[in-house]
Amino acid sequence: VCPRCGTLPAPGEVDMLPGPGLDPDPADPVSRVLLRRRRILAPVDTTGITAKS
Repeated sequence: VCPRCGTLPAPGEVDMLPGPGLDPDPADPVSRVLLRRRRILAPVDTTGITAKS
């Protein structure tokens, strides 16, 4: 529930942001995608993102 307006957003309207405990330089491609702001139900596209060696 939004603390400002009291509305319950639909799942597709919820953004995911990296938190303070997230590794800023993760090794795997999925974790690298999760470093950016994104919609929580959006597919994770790792095209062009490589694993850290």
